[in-house]
Amino acid sequence: LSNNALSNEAIAELLHHLPDLQDLETLNITDNSIPSDIVLLLAESLNFCENAQEVEVRSSGRASIRFAKKGGRLGNRKKAGRPCSRILSLRECHLHKTSVEQLFKILERCKNLAEVDLSCNFLEDEGLRSVRDFLPKLHVLKLLDVSNNRISPTGVLYLVESLNTCRNVVEVEVSLALNGRSFIKFATRCEKKVCSVKECNLREKDLLRFFSIVEQCTHLSELKLTSNAMGDEDMRNLVEVVGKLRHLEELDLQKNGISLSAVENLFVALNYSPKTLTVRFEEQWIHG
Repeated sequence: LSNNALSNEAIAELLHHLPDLQDLETLNITDNSIPSDIVLLLAESLNFCENAQEVEVRSSGRASIRFAKKGGRLGNRKKAGRPCSRILSLRECHLHKTSVEQLFKILERCKNLAEVDLSCNFLEDEGLRSVRDFLPKLHVLKLLDVSNNRISPTGVLYLVESLNTCRNVVEVEVSLALNGRSFIKFATRCEKKVCSVKECNLREKDLLRFFSIVEQCTHLSELKLTSNAMGDEDMRNLVEVVGKLRHLEELDLQKNGISLSAVENLFVALNYSPKTLTVRFEEQWIHG
C-alpha cells in the first residue's frame, strides 16, 4: 500500500485488523505521511499482533511491518522453545522526550523484544533520562541504539548511569562525534560490564560525576576513555577510581593528551594493586 494517501484513520483501521490476517508476511505503507501518533501505533502492533516480528519506520517515508510465519519453528501447536526475537526500528522519526515516554510505556508490554533502534531522533538529554528510568522494565531487550540524539555530556552521564540502575545492562558505549555510535547492550546474566566513553570531551565537573558513577559499578571489567582530552589532573582523579574497581581488567586511555608524568603516577599507583590490568596509551610523544 505504498505511495498512496492513506489517512491516519485508515492506517489505524488497517492495523486493527492485522491479527485477522493470519498469512500476511509483509505490510508496506511507505510514503503515506506517517505522523508521530501513527509511529507509536505501528510500534504497538508488536503487542496486539503476536506474529508481528519487525517494525521499521523512517522519516524518509519508509514504513513496514514484517511477520513471522505461522508454520515455522513454533508450528501450529506453538511448540515450546525460544520464541522469535522482535525488532523495532524508529530511526529519524523526530521522536522527543514525550513521545519516547509514550513509546516505552508501549514497550513495557512487548514480549520477546530484542532490539530497539531510536537513533537520529530528538531525544536530547531529558529524553535519555527517561530512557534510563524505563530500562529496568524491559526484561528481554538485547540492544538499544540511541546514536545521534543531540545530547550533551549530561546525556552521556544518564546513559552511563544505566550500568548501575538496570541490572541487565552489560555494556554502554557513548560517542558525541558526528557519526559516533551510542548504544546499550543487555544480558540476562551479568558477570562483567563494559563502559566506553569516546570523544565526549567531558570537563572537570562532568568527569567527577562520571568517576562517581563508574566507582559504583562493582562488576566493571573494561573502561574505555579514548579521545576525551582528559589531561593530567583528570588522570589523578581517575587513579583513585581505578584502585576501587576490583574486577577491572582493561583500561583504555588512548589519545587523551596525557603526559609521561601522569602515566608514571598511574603505574606507581597500580604497583599496590594485586590484580592484573591491561592499560592502553597512545600519545604523540610515544615513539617506537
